[in-house]
Amino acid sequence: MFFSKNPPLHAYYSSAKYAFPEIPDMEQKRWLGSELIFDIDADHLRACTVVEQLHICMSCGYNMRGFRIAKCPNCGSQEVVEAETLPAECISAAAREAEKLMRVLRKDLGIKKVRVFFSGNRGFHVHTECDENILMMSSDERREIVDYIKGVGLELKLAVLLSDRRKSSLILPRPGDPGWRGRVGEELYRALGLSENQLLTWSEAASKHGVRGLEEYVENARIEIDEKVTIDVHRLVRIPGSLNGKTGLPVVEVSEGGLRSFEINASLSPLRGRIEIMLLAPVKEAVILGFPVSGDCGEKLEVPHSVAMFLMLRGIASPVGEQ
Repeated sequence: MFFSKNPPLHAYYSSAKYAFPEIPDMEQKRWLGSELIFDIDADHLRACTVVEQLHICMSCGYNMRGFRIAKCPNCGSQEVVEAETLPAECISAAAREAEKLMRVLRKDLGIKKVRVFFSGNRGFHVHTECDENILMMSSDERREIVDYIKGVGLELKLAVLLSDRRKSSLILPRPGDPGWRGRVGEELYRALGLSENQLLTWSEAASKHGVRGLEEYVENARIEIDEKVTIDVHRLVRIPGSLNGKTGLPVVEVSEGGLRSFEINASLSPLRGRIEIMLLAPVKEAVILGFPVSGDCGEKLEVPHSVAMFLMLRGIASPVGEQ
């Protein structure tokens, strides 16, 4: 009821649990532990660094395409905003990272109950249901989990290239193997189109499939997570069901089976119908939630309400009558 009468731009809750959360003094709250949460942001993925999005300089109106442009090349202003929602290839890459993370949490760390939420903007939040031992982990202990997931300090020869005493040649990693060996095996077998029960020696992999090294598969097995989110025992997390103040899209749970087909489109928005807006900057061929938008500064357009909300939150448009 409070939110409906006082809607915030962003809504968060603390990952930390306290015996007395209402006490202002942090030392008296009595910390009871913190949730173990992971954040996958498409901005940090290699697959997205080559994707260009429309950016608009709000100082001079200059339109440009690129990746995470922070400064306008026309006037030098840093008032640059992204004028499009995340491209499909980027959210697909983030979804694949979420799938990989869920497998590692379950298989390697024994955390069975895992939930994934679209952040409402650029990626996914992975929530785990933890027992008391995990809840009470320190930041340093959580960093160890992060390092394992990301493969920080991984010794390839020790973790992956194990020998089979019954054979003179090395057996390559398989998906069913434990730990990092199994993670590399998943990437290797997926890339080569092999069934999980097949045994593959190094010589066979080289002669039949052209495999010359495992570095590529190791790199693909790494999972790019925002370590700051996981190691922070007082992290603020977006409330599921709330709207992201950068896009107007809700934080929604995504089923494991629905990750691969997940798309950012207008159907995610709770807003329906159309609304007339006025552009506050020129927009050249933007695609927002699948809807094309073009126009000059001061031009009036009728667009889906969800698209209008995105543009207004970015400061690119205002509703007609409220300029």
